[in-house]
Amino acid sequence: MYLDEKKAKKSAKTRKEEDLANSAAALINESKLQRSQRPNYDTERSSSDERSSESETESIASLASAVPSQFSTSSRSTPKRSNAFLDEVKRQAKRHKEQIELKTRELEQHQHQFEARLQFEKQQAEERLRSEECIQAGNRELLLQCAKLFSAATARPDNPNFHSDTQ
Repeated sequence: MYLDEKKAKKSAKTRKEEDLANSAAALINESKLQRSQRPNYDTERSSSDERSSESETESIASLASAVPSQFSTSSRSTPKRSNAFLDEVKRQAKRHKEQIELKTRELEQHQHQFEARLQFEKQQAEERLRSEECIQAGNRELLLQCAKLFSAATARPDNPNFHSDTQ
């Protein structure tokens, strides 16, 4: 089963290389056709030039099929004149990157605002809780003082409500 998969991958790779070679040959032929249709094209090329050009095309196609796909892209020097399509793609990629950075900054800012608001609300809740605890402590103290005063007032002998067991 492993060998079958390996063979299938290898055949797919060779088909891909052949397709690349065929498309390269088609591009070269199309380029030649377009050059020949230009009004200022030199039509007096010698037959030896044509033969060398054809053999060049065939050798390029055979090289493209012989070279593995990982090495088929050679390092070319950058063109002097940039492609308008590539320029547009670069502009769109740059704009997209800037939009993503802007959204990221906005999200970070919203996150900081949310955290600050959450911290503020937490501080308010803690202050409210401390205030309520102080009020409750004051109320307890007041109740204790009232209870002491009431018990002291009822325990005094000059109080008309004082009931003593000795009487």
